[in-house]
Amino acid sequence: KSRDVAIQLVKDREAQIQLSQDKLSRAEQTFKVENAQLKSKLLQQNEQKLKDMESTIAQRLQQEADKVRKESTKRLEEEKLRSQEAVEREKIKMRKLVKALAEREKKAAATVEKKRKEELKKKTREAKLGSRTTILGNSFSSGSSTVGSKKAIGANVRGKTVK
Repeated sequence: KSRDVAIQLVKDREAQIQLSQDKLSRAEQTFKVENAQLKSKLLQQNEQKLKDMESTIAQRLQQEADKVRKESTKRLEEEKLRSQEAVEREKIKMRKLVKALAEREKKAAATVEKKRKEELKKKTREAKLGSRTTILGNSFSSGSSTVGSKKAIGANVRGKTVK
């Protein structure tokens, strides 16, 4: 009987060991499955985080690019405005210069015209005085006859115009 009991104990022990081994095997299988699921889940989470980071970085890059474009466009517009203002200032200066030159030319032309008229009056007076002295025959004459010695301005004398 003690032998039967011992055999029975050994069998029970072997059955317990077998059950424990089965439990262990099932636990290992469950662990492997759960571990694979956990790895897969972690990989998916990491991939999602990477995608989120990439999209965030792409958004930031786009925002920075837009900001740089806006700033450069603004600077270009400001430079264009400054250039237009400079052109307008130069136009005003040129207009003033043209006006001043026109005034100078007008004054110079008026001066030349005035001198021409004065010379014409002087020559006309001399011609009148010369013809009076010749006609009257008094001592105002310088000794030579002035009749015929003076020609009117613009008259031809031997192919040349008198001035």
